[in-house]
Amino acid sequence: KTQEPTDTLTARLNKSVLQARINDKFRSDYMQYTLHERDVRMEGYNKGVAYGMEKGVAQGVSQGLAQGRSEQSIMDATNFLLHNTPVKLISDCIGLSMEEVESLAARLKRE
Repeated sequence: KTQEPTDTLTARLNKSVLQARINDKFRSDYMQYTLHERDVRMEGYNKGVAYGMEKGVAQGVSQGLAQGRSEQSIMDATNFLLHNTPVKLISDCIGLSMEEVESLAARLKRE
């Protein structure tokens, strides 16, 4: 059971709501607008996800390549150390710091 409006503003709003409920054209237009808005939001969401994935993959590849280069440098330095190559020469040729090569040499001596 609904209560009758007690003031003119509420009465006008109530009348508009009742008219909107029976107005098929308005309902159809509103539904189309709502569906369009949902589609636009979904498109924006999908673009955002695609952009994020693209950036994430690119960053992952970049990090993987950097890690691979670093691991290769350590393997190369290890091989040079096993052939008694001077630390300074290894550092200059491979690009590792003197401290990194010396640390690697110390680790090899312990093993």
